[in-house]
Amino acid sequence: MNLNNKDEINKLDKSNVLESVLNIPNQIKQAYNETKDLKFSYTNINAVLVCGMGGSSLGAHFVGSLFEDKIKVPYTILNGYKLPKFVNNKTLVILSSNSGNTEETISCMNEALKRTDKIVAITTGGKIKEEVLKGNISGYVFEQTFNVARQPRLATSYTIIGIMATLKKLKLLDYDDKNIEDVIIFLENKNSLYNVNVEDHFNPAKEYAYRIFEKIPLIVGSEWSVGVSHIFSNQLNETSKNLATYFSIPELNHHLLEGLMHPSIVQSDMIFVFIESSLYLKRDNLRINITKEILDQKKIESMDIVLSGLDKITQAFEMLQLSSFITFYLAMLYKQDPCPIDTVDFFKKRLS
Repeated sequence: MNLNNKDEINKLDKSNVLESVLNIPNQIKQAYNETKDLKFSYTNINAVLVCGMGGSSLGAHFVGSLFEDKIKVPYTILNGYKLPKFVNNKTLVILSSNSGNTEETISCMNEALKRTDKIVAITTGGKIKEEVLKGNISGYVFEQTFNVARQPRLATSYTIIGIMATLKKLKLLDYDDKNIEDVIIFLENKNSLYNVNVEDHFNPAKEYAYRIFEKIPLIVGSEWSVGVSHIFSNQLNETSKNLATYFSIPELNHHLLEGLMHPSIVQSDMIFVFIESSLYLKRDNLRINITKEILDQKKIESMDIVLSGLDKITQAFEMLQLSSFITFYLAMLYKQDPCPIDTVDFFKKRLS
């Protein structure tokens, strides 16, 4: 597959996934402008629980790791049906469901309505939107104006800004709005570097896709980039149809290194993908360097993605954008339509 062949790419990309990726800055801009008008009367909050599944929960992971040292109360993510015991009327429950019909999230909503009056939804429609319209819960209901492909994983920027704005309005998180404005400009400029009309050797996203092609990538992030490592892994699974997983530094140094001996395909088929940043703690950057030394000794391939943004929030969005391009181009190399998730849809149909 020639990644410089626009006609071939257009034939494969039947749902315009590339357009959704190019519109990440516009998604942020739309959500940023729309959430300015959010108003909440909730007070006395001592914990936050975000309920969501799959692509609809990616924004929660992004926010949780990016602001892990800034959110003023415990922040937990639930990927399942049942609320934890601690949820009570001092808990803010955020329901993140792109469709508004995710069965696990609806189960959480029904239980939350019995335990707390502090519920916020981030959705486009469905049963959850109905509860917002009835006034039973608050919410940011958005139109996916800049997600023509309509897949939740490609609308992550809406969810991220929705959660950030909710926490800020409730005085649970502080950040400068100018940070968001700067991110939008930064990503608009990066689009011109990653777009399909930029040929292979001048396009980092295409080069990274070639490196990952026919490999099992293990994404390695640290500190505030763990959430976007999760997103990258999800995109590899769903967009590229490529098996992937992720680990974090320093945790992986305490167990994963001993698991690199067997089976033999570890040496031949895996590639470690390090998300690198000068903004990590020096100790964590030292850990990354030593980990790469060990991989070299074991003859296991690795590659580095070095982020260039000037602050953590810019670098986190930079990685979200770049991973979206990488996984799109990787799908093209496999000659796959990057949009549909046929096996997941089949599973949901069987479940119903």
